[in-house]
Amino acid sequence: EAPRRYDLRACRVRRILWTLTPTRTVVSQLLPSICGAAWLRSVAGSSGTLGSAAAACGRVTNGGFETGDFQDWITSGASETISPTAHSGSYSAELGLGAPTSGDSSVSQIINVGPSGGTLTLWYWVTCPDTVQYDWFTASLQTTQGVVLATLVPKTCVASSGWTQVTYNLAAYAGQTIVLVNTNHDDNYVGDPTYTLLDDVSIQ
Repeated sequence: EAPRRYDLRACRVRRILWTLTPTRTVVSQLLPSICGAAWLRSVAGSSGTLGSAAAACGRVTNGGFETGDFQDWITSGASETISPTAHSGSYSAELGLGAPTSGDSSVSQIINVGPSGGTLTLWYWVTCPDTVQYDWFTASLQTTQGVVLATLVPKTCVASSGWTQVTYNLAAYAGQTIVLVNTNHDDNYVGDPTYTLLDDVSIQ
């Protein structure tokens, strides 16, 4: 399996380039960050693994999409755009469109959970005029290999949910590296396009 590359800016690191192999070996160089010496020592430890380099100051970056783009997020699928309809601030992420799209539209972020875990919060607004058999929104926590650890939002399809808050205690994943994955699915059927707005993703 070819290595997968992610560009992270966790903890205000100017630029971090991870190369993740199936054994999760860190082979890249990290620039200093405000996470301090403890972070750097963990990265430079004898094991050199991604697990040993979990940030002690884990947080979500650009969780409100206020950069006006997907900086710090990984996009994949049919359609991911920035919307001016926000829960707070000026922008949100829009997965799918007000016109039919085919398949999944996803935004994900790698999170280095701090030693105390913290509480993950996100807000979503799904518009789904179909049924959950065909269209839906879902959010989950996964490993960097794509194994689902927890389902934050099960497959959901309602005509208009309004802004809906989700919270999740990350204590079980303290000190680990996980991936938050948000996915909108549309079956591309004319007349009932499904899309989801995502905003104010944070860890407190």
